[in-house]
Amino acid sequence: MFLVAALPAARAQIVPVSLVHEATGDSKIPSGASLAPLPQRELRRAVKPALRKSFFLLTAGVYTAAGLDMQRSESLLSNFDERDPFERPFLRLPVPAYYASTALFATGSNFLGWKMARSERWHKICRVPQVCSMAGNLAGYGYTRAHPSPHASGLARLYSSQTMPGRLTVDV
Repeated sequence: MFLVAALPAARAQIVPVSLVHEATGDSKIPSGASLAPLPQRELRRAVKPALRKSFFLLTAGVYTAAGLDMQRSESLLSNFDERDPFERPFLRLPVPAYYASTALFATGSNFLGWKMARSERWHKICRVPQVCSMAGNLAGYGYTRAHPSPHASGLARLYSSQTMPGRLTVDV
């Protein structure tokens, strides 16, 4: 219930607004027409909390996939031709810096997933950064494992069209 001050000459009277048909104005108090209305804020919906188990399981998966990919790429570094233009500059780094940059990238995707899980707008797709990071690292690991460099020493190659059939040649 709102109260309005009706000020007669002798003493002040406070009367509820619901009992007065017209509010009497005071020259010191600005009228309602001159005041801007207060901005109305929407009530925030409660965001369903993300499951911690799934987040930490995905986090372990991101670090495992990143570790597998960087270990495979680093072990074949002298004999491997990297075709990914994003990854190529990282392979030129010293080994500790390469491991640190890959761990930092994995931590960044985990942090993005953590922040998205607590957002009103993005909480439904909060697992996408971690799943994409795992998929990219596992695809890189699979490609590196399946496509060794043709420049690798000690690989046995069979030149069926250039040499005699059944003869095995070894490049050194």
